[in-house]
Amino acid sequence: MIESGPVPNRLKKMLKHRKTIRAYPSSYSTLARAANVARNTVVNLANGDYIPMLDTAYKLARALNVTVYDIWEELELDQFLEKLDDIQTKILIAMMEDEDEG
Repeated sequence: MIESGPVPNRLKKMLKHRKTIRAYPSSYSTLARAANVARNTVVNLANGDYIPMLDTAYKLARALNVTVYDIWEELELDQFLEKLDDIQTKILIAMMEDEDEG
């Protein structure tokens, strides 16, 4: 987890919209279950407390059927990506390639 102050994101807005149209997942708890992460993680991310770990960001995006960039501001993610080491960068590229193929 990288601490950086408030991190703009659209999780709250997305969940509120999903609740009005009765889409699953539509709450912190259901999103946490669908993404296989802790509810507290979803709450903290929705509050902008930190930038998520990359695997968590992808899990949440997949659960919502959106991209990571649909949830988090591109500038914040770019700052996070700049802090990755070579191994983390290779893992990210492999994950993106797997997602493109799947």
